[in-house]
Amino acid sequence: MKESITADWAREYSSKVLSEKVTKQIEQCEKAIIAACDRNDMTCSVNIYPHELTVTELNKRGFKITKNEGNQRDGIYMIINWYEKKIG
Repeated sequence: MKESITADWAREYSSKVLSEKVTKQIEQCEKAIIAACDRNDMTCSVNIYPHELTVTELNKRGFKITKNEGNQRDGIYMIINWYEKKIG
């Protein structure tokens, strides 16, 4: 048993892992947005189940986010929309 594992360590480690996960999700979204813009589209889908911090960050940037739970065949994905102006 590691005596060096403390609650402080666990909080810091968890925050770091979460931060890395959210950063990776946002990077995936940014790549999908750029690819959609290159196709002259105003929406794109990303095959991830987004963390709520990812959604919050994209909302702050003005994107409208829709989560689709899908089904077993379609899987889980998120739709990012910048055609509709975000209200509020």
